[in-house]
Amino acid sequence: MFQALANQHVALVEQCCIELNSHLAVLLPGYGGETALDSTTVPAYANPNNGKDPDASWTKKNSARDPSKQEWAFGYKVHAIADANHELPISIIVTTAKQNDSPTLKPLIERAEREHDWFSLGPGSVVIGDRGYDSKTNNEYVHQRGAAPVIHKRKPPSGGKLHDGIYTTNGVPTCLGKQEMEFIKTDSQTGQHLYRCPAGGCSRLKQHLGYAACNDESWEDPAQDIRLFGGRIRRASPEWKRKYRKRWSVERLFSRWKYPGRLEQHCYMGLAKIRLHATMQMLVTLAEAVAKIGLPAQLRLFL
Repeated sequence: MFQALANQHVALVEQCCIELNSHLAVLLPGYGGETALDSTTVPAYANPNNGKDPDASWTKKNSARDPSKQEWAFGYKVHAIADANHELPISIIVTTAKQNDSPTLKPLIERAEREHDWFSLGPGSVVIGDRGYDSKTNNEYVHQRGAAPVIHKRKPPSGGKLHDGIYTTNGVPTCLGKQEMEFIKTDSQTGQHLYRCPAGGCSRLKQHLGYAACNDESWEDPAQDIRLFGGRIRRASPEWKRKYRKRWSVERLFSRWKYPGRLEQHCYMGLAKIRLHATMQMLVTLAEAVAKIGLPAQLRLFL
């Protein structure tokens, strides 16, 4: 039964999710304006050594027992884009576990736009992701679409040294005394950020070399490097940090799918069945949300 549903009717379950999302877009002002992206690993039911689940593959993930360490996992991945304010899924893509997160950012956004005529990136919208989505391509894609990328930046391979010898990993310039400069303001016309040498001075000032010798003022144009500086929202600014904290919305969504929803302890093999299971969890989440907020008249006809 489940196999037949997975092979023949998963599109129908996906269409139900699309319809429920369209109702939520009407019921919830600003729905889909701020989105969070993430993925979660779904362990395979089959033993990786017996070859019974050829669709599954290996990947490395953070250990549940010790998040500072990594461990190997065999199975699949559910990639999701969700409303960051209401913890509700907009679209998902299910892949084998070896699929990296970064290349799925653009397909997830494009799928959401293809499935939902009310969803589109643009001025005022925000895309939030952890360092798994950090890349020059992703940051520039979101920025060019008019949205603000709030994507955590990976540490440089040099072990934390300054970017280009000038900027911190948060895109803040350093003065000639190698001190992190202080943000002063953003020009409302050009979008450029003004930084100055720390108010207390730096080592050059303390060496009586003169404050002017400290190159005390610097204007930075974020358009020169969106990944480093951030786009419309300056990287590591108070606003950026507030937005980034909303990333946990999709984590909490996955937690509900994996444990009450048994995505962590399922008994299915094959990509088609895992896709159906994840889509049905999405359907349940959206249906519960619609029921809590207010059932549309069209749906009452079926009850």
